[in-house]
Amino acid sequence: MQNQEAHVWTMKKAQIPDTLRMECEPFLAHMKLSGIEWRDIVLALEEVGDDALHDDWNDWHTHWTGIGHDFEGHAIREAARGNRTTQRQAMLKAATCHHLAELMFFDNPEAKFMTRRRVTRIFRQASPLLPYDVRALSIPHGNHKLPAYLLRSHWEEPVPCVLLVNSLSSAKEIELLALARAFLAQGLAVLVFDGPGQGELAGIHRMVIPFEQVVESVLAQAHRLPELDSDRIGICGLAHGGYLAARSAALLPRELKACACISAGYDHDNHLRSSPLVRQEFRYMYGQPNDAAMNRICREELNLRAIPRPTTPLLAIHGKLDSVVPYESCIRLLDWARGDKELISYPEENHTCANRSDDFLPRLGRWMADHLASPRH
Repeated sequence: MQNQEAHVWTMKKAQIPDTLRMECEPFLAHMKLSGIEWRDIVLALEEVGDDALHDDWNDWHTHWTGIGHDFEGHAIREAARGNRTTQRQAMLKAATCHHLAELMFFDNPEAKFMTRRRVTRIFRQASPLLPYDVRALSIPHGNHKLPAYLLRSHWEEPVPCVLLVNSLSSAKEIELLALARAFLAQGLAVLVFDGPGQGELAGIHRMVIPFEQVVESVLAQAHRLPELDSDRIGICGLAHGGYLAARSAALLPRELKACACISAGYDHDNHLRSSPLVRQEFRYMYGQPNDAAMNRICREELNLRAIPRPTTPLLAIHGKLDSVVPYESCIRLLDWARGDKELISYPEENHTCANRSDDFLPRLGRWMADHLASPRH
């Protein structure tokens, strides 16, 4: 069934003109992982047309914002009928659509920021409807306050916790929520957060290279929460967040007991061979003026060559057709690790393996629960 669903998704992508599909390839995965249905994707892309997206993202922003407003209206109508489940689903889809609207809208930072705020506002309105506890947090980190959520199922005793790390463009309320569900199903708590330059803080601060310092601040907050067992904390990252998670696990081995990475690599040496949209994303998040400056950082600083080899258990999930983080970089990541390690690979998959999320998410949850000794194990 999972292979059939992946095949259907792949075949449906052929309905989009090739030029547009190739430009959108890194972001189709965001849409699939976020739970957006194909008819909404086709509607937005058909209305955008064949124009080069990296030349003008206004239409993209306009169309996804419109679909988001439609879902908001649907949520209001369902709330009036007392249909809480349908209301929740519509609100989460509305938040996802607004997230997709702002995803690459770098040409209009003010509109991008305001749309991103709408994502947070809708999620917070929906959070009381979710089948688990959601607590908004503000984590001190130097002169910053990092926005975060603690997600927790209904367990009485202190439980193990997983820190979730964003990719360059993911949102803790959207893509990370999809990952969080896999851990919550295993009785684990989840702490999702935005570091400098991520999520709600994108465009306000630059992303930092020594990300382990951000993780230290998040761990300090976790230690102050009585619901959590601070001796059993793991970390998981999506895409570039997976690289940041692996780096943090290597440098904080006493604090982090397990590390999982989805579409992450050992280095970013292929940066100039990435698509124009991916390169633009890196420049924006790290605050660099051009590809040459960003490429220097990628090749000289965003790698694990000078980082001690970790003994922390490591799980890597990767598609062999990944054009954003090459499969070979994932293999170098595994070769670098010295502890127990496991690879889940998909020969037919691209970045984030979104077509196979139904397969890898339960396996990811069980792997982390086993290594943190979840209450359900």
